[in-house]
Amino acid sequence: MKAWQRAGRVWGLALAMAAAGLLAGCGGSCSNLDGPEFEYAIQPVGTVGQPYRVELSVNILRTLFDSAYGYSFSSPDQMPPGLTLQHVGNSNRVQIVGVPTQAGSYTVRVWVEVSEPSGQGPDADLLCWTGTETTVKIDVQKP
Repeated sequence: MKAWQRAGRVWGLALAMAAAGLLAGCGGSCSNLDGPEFEYAIQPVGTVGQPYRVELSVNILRTLFDSAYGYSFSSPDQMPPGLTLQHVGNSNRVQIVGVPTQAGSYTVRVWVEVSEPSGQGPDADLLCWTGTETTVKIDVQKP
């Protein structure tokens, strides 16, 4: 065997071991390297005293059955005055809604934690990660 062939085998073995280590880090069962991800949403400019609403949604990467999972949304940040974070049913959507009471620029982080579907359905494989966050910039202007 030539030196370059041995080197190729060593690199191939190293890559296989690295991949096994990556999978082992998420329980060894996350076969698709999937997890939740926020979809990009355009945040409208709000006006003090006028109803405001922006909706964010989360998809599970590489799965067709987002509705099989449970979603829990939260924010470590205080919402702009007059606005609240509201989960839309038991869906993969959350809204920031209300009537802003103070002009300004606000930055709010929104976190989602996803729970695995129960049973042995089509998405019974484990997620590699179950939580993620996005940052929402909300501008509120005076009337």
